[in-house]
Parts: sequence; C-alpha cells; structure tokens
Amino acid sequence: MNNVLNIARCEWRRIFLSPLAWAVLAVVQFISGFVFINLLVQFAAAAESGGEMGVSDYIGGSLYGFATVLLLLIMPLMTMRLFAEERKTGSITLLFSAPVSLTEIVLGKFVGVLGFIVVVVLLMALMPLSLAW
Repeated sequence: MNNVLNIARCEWRRIFLSPLAWAVLAVVQFISGFVFINLLVQFAAAAESGGEMGVSDYIGGSLYGFATVLLLLIMPLMTMRLFAEERKTGSITLLFSAPVSLTEIVLGKFVGVLGFIVVVVLLMALMPLSLAW
C-alpha cells in the first residue's frame, strides 16, 4: 500500500506540474460555469411562469448530469497520457525495474488521476454550493 501511495503522490505532482492539467481545469470550469449560468437563467424563467421545482433540484441535477458527459471526455485525455508520458521520458524502464508489482503501478497511477478528478468535481460543486446562502 505504501508503494501505491508513493506512485500516486508522484503522479499527482506530475499531473499538476504539466500545463495540460491546468488547461483542462480551466476549460472544465469555463464550460460548467457557462452551463451553470444558463441553468440559472432557465430556472428564473421557469419560476416566473409558476414552476414548482426547487433550485437545487433543477440546477444541481442538471449541472451534474452535464458534468458526467464532460468527465467522460476528460477521463481518456488524462489517463491515456499516463504511460505514454513515462515512455516518452524514458522513465518507464526505471518504474518497471523498481521493486513494485505491475498492479501497484497501475493502482498508484489510478489513485493519482482519481485525485485530479476529485479536484475537478469539488470545483464543480462550488457552483451549486454558492446558491446555499
């Protein structure tokens, strides 16, 4: 388990040192912010016409419904570069010669990318949470 966490920490650091991660975060926040604002406008129009749906049901459900499609596009982009970047830099031979199993390598890389996805989801959660007060 210690090897998995060490690999995940290195992968986490490598993800956030690359400009791709920051670009993905910026694009995701821009797109989800645009969808969030449009949902607010649609909710305001529906509330004027006598709609009975609550703001959290309408906006939260719709935003996270859209976020699933957005994450389906992001996940291959982030995961396909994991071993390709190792191969490009030549550090894959070092990784395979380390005293860790292939399962620990894959789990470590998975946990590292999962941490990035958690950051993306947490940043998306801030939009509906802004309506709480």
